[in-house]
Amino acid sequence: MQNDLRSRNRERRTAWFIAAVMVAALLYFASQGGILRDLLSTEEAPPEEYADRSAITRRAVELPLDFPGYERARISSATTVLRANAVNWVVLRVPLWIPSPRGIEYSSFDLRRIEQAVRQLKDAGFGVSIAPVYWDGDSLRAAPSFLPPRAFFRGYRVMLLDMAAAAASASADALLLDGLFGFGSVTAGSWLQLLTDIRGRFPGSIEARMDSGFTPQLYLRHIDGAHLSSDLGRVTTLRKERDDARIYLQLPSKDEYASSVEAWQPVLVTADDVLQAAIQLISQEEDRAETEGFTLTGMQAYRQLLRKDSPLARAMSNRRQRGLIRELKSRQQELLPAAPTNSEPNAHRE
Repeated sequence: MQNDLRSRNRERRTAWFIAAVMVAALLYFASQGGILRDLLSTEEAPPEEYADRSAITRRAVELPLDFPGYERARISSATTVLRANAVNWVVLRVPLWIPSPRGIEYSSFDLRRIEQAVRQLKDAGFGVSIAPVYWDGDSLRAAPSFLPPRAFFRGYRVMLLDMAAAAASASADALLLDGLFGFGSVTAGSWLQLLTDIRGRFPGSIEARMDSGFTPQLYLRHIDGAHLSSDLGRVTTLRKERDDARIYLQLPSKDEYASSVEAWQPVLVTADDVLQAAIQLISQEEDRAETEGFTLTGMQAYRQLLRKDSPLARAMSNRRQRGLIRELKSRQQELLPAAPTNSEPNAHRE
């Protein structure tokens, strides 16, 4: 009996020792990865912790059209608050002027300003996407309001290659193609060749807008990510096309623009009320394991995220904290051994 008692005490001490070692290892592992510090801090992890951004869950916001023209101090001030409010990715839009259905125009000077802004945003620790959008003097869209003729493709191809070169020069993380990519008057072979040429200039992620009426889903196998509005049925459809595709939800924007003194320059007139829709989108994305993040659009969302403790800032911070907790639990499961079952022999009993 005394031997049995000593054996049980020895087993108990051994079990407690193993548990203590595993907990210490887990805490060390979490602290080395930055997770523990993130859970205990209200600030985003330092930029160097996210050197590889290809697999992070995006909490993105679209920046104002005139953001690249801000002074460096103003950009620095904005990025500090955005990071504190759990934004880890930003989208820079490049307005393309469409004077007629025959062609598009854009400024190389604007591309240089975009490159400078990307570099400052990268230094601040954000993932950065560049996204061309269309302005016709009446509305700002991800695709023009008309179906362009085949002759449009020549200028369109040059534009996308220029965007790819600018994105590569600034080390942007992603190029988000406009909704026109893949339009039907050009052969699929021509589109696939254009993708090949873009990849020859830009090593980052090539992504497309794949809501109904935008880029056809057949190109999903050839790109790195798809962006959808909150049409969750469309997510299921794309998963059937390619089950390992990276899919991001995107809040539709209804901000209204008008021409400035120069017709080719859009200026904001009315900011759409997106607060409730933005909070709902964050919840929808979190509930669906098959999506990899979201993008909030519209000037109101941006302004909300420039305020500390705004409703949208709280929703973003809570989303980040829950994500970090899930990641910590996932790493815990990888690190800790499986619990022994009752059927397994007791290796310590003599």
